[in-house]
Amino acid sequence: MMNCPRCEIPLEESQQIDVDTQLDFHSCKSCDGLWLSKPVLNYLEKIKEPVIFEFLQIDSELDQLIGLDCPSCGEGNLMKKAEHPRDERVIMDYCEACEGIWLDKGELRAIQQEGLFDSLAKFIGLY
Repeated sequence: MMNCPRCEIPLEESQQIDVDTQLDFHSCKSCDGLWLSKPVLNYLEKIKEPVIFEFLQIDSELDQLIGLDCPSCGEGNLMKKAEHPRDERVIMDYCEACEGIWLDKGELRAIQQEGLFDSLAKFIGLY
């Protein structure tokens, strides 16, 4: 059993079926963090939710920079940090050994949301 790298309580196994794809992940009931495999994150990144206003509910940058041990590999295996390419406010934790990824509460939603201006700018080819 894996424990949450933030709360240190057992993570719950979850699965979601989207169209023909089964997505397996682990979640923390206390802090709402998610432990995902790289292929699951790659799949979820393709989902974009255009919104007029982005209401981000993610941890402060200072909280995101706290070192976390990999829940899969165990204590002493500190995960690396990386800004997400779609939203630099999201600082993901990832394990080089098992390629697992930890997303804090609200980070997946921040990755998937796209402001109306950004959507329109991409549509008309500004970037």
